Amino acid sequence: MKRGIVRALAEGSQVRQAVAAQGIGYATFARWRRSDPAFDAQVSEALRDSGRARHAARPASRYLTSPVVRAGKAKVLESLVWGATTHEAAEAAGVSEATVAAWRRVDADFDRAVVRLWRAGPDGSRPRPLAPDPACAADGCSETDLHARGLCVRHYHQQRRTGRLRPAGWVYGRQGCSVEGCEEPHRARGLCVGHYEVRSRHGSVTGGYL
Repeated sequence: MKRGIVRALAEGSQVRQAVAAQGIGYATFARWRRSDPAFDAQVSEALRDSGRARHAARPASRYLTSPVVRAGKAKVLESLVWGATTHEAAEAAGVSEATVAAWRRVDADFDRAVVRLWRAGPDGSRPRPLAPDPACAADGCSETDLHARGLCVRHYHQQRRTGRLRPAGWVYGRQGCSVEGCEEPHRARGLCVGHYEVRSRHGSVTGGYL
């Protein structure tokens, strides 16, 4: 079927005519283009070669473009802000939880927003991202190599260690010794190795070091 569509488009057929000739609907054709990069590239090339470059762009999912769907997503996110469960948020938007899951699978931005709001809420359960290759759920983090619970390695351990996610650019712990004039790196309790050992031996860092 896909080869027949590409061949018909290359010969100058209109998109809907080429699709109908294969006995499928346009929605199926659009879904094939979104899920099959090779087929999408062949369709785009056929349309450009036949002088219809403006039709070559991959069709956007109706889950991204429909005003009704956009309003439903906004209602889901608003409900999650106020601490609703996924079931309650879906009910508030007038859809099923399965529909919300479908929206998350095809809309990475919506999926990240849902995961982020869930983490900020009181519910102890943590959802897994559903969209393909989502970025880390921490605000400002664009890392796509996720470790667990929708977080990259650094933010996953940061949340486990501190119980919260720090803003982008925040560095855990001290970076230098707290003793005035000392530029050595931090080791423990706000002190470098030398001052830490002096404190351990003498009870203070005022004597015996450098």
